[in-house]
Amino acid sequence: GCLGALDGTYIDVRVPSIDKARYRNRKGSVSINVLGVCDKNMNFVYMLSGWEGSAADSRVLRDAVTRTNGLRVSNGNYYLVDGGYTNGPGFLAPYRGVRYHLQEWGTGNRRPRNFRELYNLRHAKARNVIERAFGILKMRWAILRSCSYYTIRTQNRIIMACALLHNFIRTSMANDPMEALVHEIPTNGVSTTTNEDELIDQVEASPEWTQFRDRLAQDIIVCTGITMDYSCSHETGRASSQPSRRRVWSPAEEHALIDILKDIVNEGWRADNGFRQGYNFEIERRLKLKFPNCTIRADPHISSKIHVWRKNYVSVALIKGNSGFGWNEITKTFSCEDHVWIAWLK
Repeated sequence: GCLGALDGTYIDVRVPSIDKARYRNRKGSVSINVLGVCDKNMNFVYMLSGWEGSAADSRVLRDAVTRTNGLRVSNGNYYLVDGGYTNGPGFLAPYRGVRYHLQEWGTGNRRPRNFRELYNLRHAKARNVIERAFGILKMRWAILRSCSYYTIRTQNRIIMACALLHNFIRTSMANDPMEALVHEIPTNGVSTTTNEDELIDQVEASPEWTQFRDRLAQDIIVCTGITMDYSCSHETGRASSQPSRRRVWSPAEEHALIDILKDIVNEGWRADNGFRQGYNFEIERRLKLKFPNCTIRADPHISSKIHVWRKNYVSVALIKGNSGFGWNEITKTFSCEDHVWIAWLK
C-alpha cells in the first residue's frame, strides 16, 4: 500500500567560490538538494542531505535506495513521487503530459475528463503531504530559510536535527502550532520488520508498474463513481475552448504585471515556499482594472509568462552571483572586464 510521499527541496548554503558551480541549482541559487520522505501524518521517516543543488532529484533518490542504511521500501508498498521521478516499483508517479498540479484544478467548473486526469488529481492531493511537511519544517526553523556560515557537514547535521525535532514536536504535541488547521490522522500499528530479500534496491521503470498504475487509475473511477467528460481529447485532456497559450504581451502589460507582482509580494501573497494558491487569479483581477478590455487570463497567459521569466532569470542569476560583473544602470546590462568574460565563457 501507500506509505507516504517523497520529494526534494533546496536549502541555501554558503560554499567556497570554487564549489559554487556544483551547488548552484536550476533556480540559480547556491544550495544543497535534500531528499525528504514523510508518512501521511507529515512525520519524516527518511531524509538524505548533502547532495549538491545541481544534482537531479532522481539521482539523489537512486543514491538513497542503494545506500547501506538508505531508504527501504518493501515489495508491494510504494511512495508517491512527482513527475520528475521514474514510475517504477516502490515509487508511484503521475501521468506525464496530463493536467496535474492542484492550482490547475482550483477554480471554475473543472472536472477530470478521463481516468488519467482523475488519477493525477487524486495523486496530487495525496502527494501534497510532503509539500506541506517541507513548508512546516522551514517555517518552524528559520536557519533553514537563510544561508548560514557553517561548513557543509555541519549544515547537513543541522537539517537532520531540525527534521528530528519536527517529528518530536508532531508526535508529542496534541496541536501543532504551525499546522493547526490540518486534522491529524492516528497512525495504525504496523510492524516495521521486513525481509531483506523483499526490499526494493533500485529505481527503474517497469511495464508491470505501468500496468499497476493504469489499473489503479481505472479502479479510482469505479470506486468514486465519477462520470468523465469525454467531449475532448482523452490523451491530452485539453478542452478545445481553452484559451491559446500563445499571446504577445505589450510592454505596458508587462510593466503592469511586474508592478502587480511587487504589490502582492509586499501584501504577503508570497511565503517562503512560494506564492499562495490563487495568486495568479488575483493578478488577473488587477490587470483587468488596469486594462478593462484585455484578454489576459490567469491560466494559461499569466502562468506561462511568469514561467518564461523564471527560466530567463536563471541565466541572469548565474552572472549576478559571480564577482567581476557589475550592473550598468544606463544601458540596463551587465558589464565586466574582458578577462572576466573570457573566464566566464570557459
